[in-house]
Amino acid sequence: MDHQEDLLGDHEIFLQVQLYFLNLILPLYNNIGWTLINQTTDWRRALLQPEVLSTVCYYGYRECIDAARSIYRRWYLNPARNPIPMSLRSTVYCMVVREGSHEEFEFLWNRLKHELVPSETVNLLDCLACTKDRSRIVWFLNQHLNNESVIREQDMPRSISNVARSRNSNQITWIWIQDNWPQLFSKWGKTVRQLNDFKIFADSIADKGTVYRQFQLSLDKSMQVLFGTP
Repeated sequence: MDHQEDLLGDHEIFLQVQLYFLNLILPLYNNIGWTLINQTTDWRRALLQPEVLSTVCYYGYRECIDAARSIYRRWYLNPARNPIPMSLRSTVYCMVVREGSHEEFEFLWNRLKHELVPSETVNLLDCLACTKDRSRIVWFLNQHLNNESVIREQDMPRSISNVARSRNSNQITWIWIQDNWPQLFSKWGKTVRQLNDFKIFADSIADKGTVYRQFQLSLDKSMQVLFGTP
């Protein structure tokens, strides 16, 4: 999906390509559905389920989006009990953040504040990066530099990199990195000269949209240098 968006996101054919792949995967989606699958008796379908659901929802299939929001809503109304299966949480969280309101984003952020389970903390952080709203993207990035941030130090590089990998927030993240250069280096800086060279190169590109894939790859490499992420 990411490669499709990187290569075709600026072209009219992109929506047609998405529709084509959606029609290919819909029979599998209808077969697998949202009912939790027993990993012991049917491990192949259990492994496929989150990937299939995530893909179909990403392609904008309304039934999938509504199902994700419905199961999320049950948790929202009763925060003490999360009914979302562990294997489907990242799918549901990301879809709600991407398609939902500020209120829904805030709910997951508040859950992160009180979360004690490391795996669930990572789930929540990864999915908060799914937002398409510019103001929420900037706000979320700023939380990584907040001295009293609820984001654990060891999770910050991964989280910032996740935001940067999204087409919706890639260039926003790059501007944020430029604006916060000194603070970032004080936390993780290793090779100042390399990153300054990259900054000069990136600034020389007048219209990054025309060479988006190359810019994305270059930014990914710079993030690896800065944060040591894979």
